[in-house]
Amino acid sequence: IYYSNDLIGAGGLLYLLEQGVKIPADFGLAGFNGLNLLKGLPRELASMDACRNEIGFKAAAIIARRVEEGDAGRPERVVLEPKISYGDTLRRR
Repeated sequence: IYYSNDLIGAGGLLYLLEQGVKIPADFGLAGFNGLNLLKGLPRELASMDACRNEIGFKAAAIIARRVEEGDAGRPERVVLEPKISYGDTLRRR
């Protein structure tokens, strides 16, 4: 089950564990956002880190540069690669 964010995934994980579901043997779970808050769960939820921190820093740097140098009107392309943390909730071959 791929949850739209880590907090919903944490709720799903806790519910399934309460119901006796074996994670990841019966179900694999993953969230989205890579929140450190989840380290205290009974199992570490797998999560995709969408680089939100890095997006903010890069965007701020672009804005600051354009304010300082003037708006050249040229678009900038920044490529960031999301990272997955497999935690304890996904089976791996």
